Amino acid sequence: YFLIMAKQLSYILLGDGDFTYSLDMCRFLAALPDHHSSLPCAPSTKSGDDSKATISSNIMTHHHHDVTCTGVDTSQEVKRKYKDADFILTNIQSINKRANNIEQQQSSKSRVTTKIVHGVNAVQSTLDDDYPSLQHFDHVLFHHPHLGIEDAQLHKRFLLHFFHAATRRWMKPNG
Repeated sequence: YFLIMAKQLSYILLGDGDFTYSLDMCRFLAALPDHHSSLPCAPSTKSGDDSKATISSNIMTHHHHDVTCTGVDTSQEVKRKYKDADFILTNIQSINKRANNIEQQQSSKSRVTTKIVHGVNAVQSTLDDDYPSLQHFDHVLFHHPHLGIEDAQLHKRFLLHFFHAATRRWMKPNG
């Protein structure tokens, strides 16, 4: 027999300027195969048999990854700053379409749904009324956090604010 387990994980990718890191992360998660394994059983009660048995059937874990890609810039600012922005954002959104097609084909690849949200302040620790769904993720990733200037003391304070926000707003309890 098969024991099928579904595992849903949520990610928020913060502070992505041109969204290339978000695109790579979504592609990576989409390419992950589902995990197959066997469960260990209790040892046999036959005398002299100390080996561990395993259940002969597989356990299949289907992973579903909900990925929220964010940046501090507005959509218009991203498109003005980065010449490939339309291409990158379109590719992130197309991963949703591929995920739907994969589910129809019963593929063994992980499922990924994506959402892109612009104008998100990663260090804001209070919930933003404009984005009530942006809270409580399993994984919080902040790629290349910086202020755009060379000042170690300011960066230290910036990161302290971010870690405070990550634990209060972004991360699930016990995440």
